[in-house]
Amino acid sequence: MPKPEDAVEEFRSFRALYSELKMDLTTDAVLPFLIANDMDRAYPHLTILHKIYKTLPISSASAERSFSRLRLIKTYLRSCMDEARLSNLTLLCVERDIHIDKDKVVGRFATMKERRMKI
Repeated sequence: MPKPEDAVEEFRSFRALYSELKMDLTTDAVLPFLIANDMDRAYPHLTILHKIYKTLPISSASAERSFSRLRLIKTYLRSCMDEARLSNLTLLCVERDIHIDKDKVVGRFATMKERRMKI
């Protein structure tokens, strides 16, 4: 189990290295810099923390929108569905502005396996 002290020590070490290099790295450039210089293994906690930082929403609006959609999907009549289905339906509802090529979906489904029963 990783300890928070390890992450703090990694940060201090990277900060010292950063000040020695005299580079002007933005927050977005830290992770590519670590990976490009094979330093992601030397600073594993810093790499993980940066990945988490990049996925955090800027505001709580997206989380609030997700919960409001979840309330629309999970009604009294649909309360018996399992977590995987509920999660997938919520994802479809929240990310509905993504364009999906229906012809590609149908083509991929058709090539997955033969569904016709042989009599």
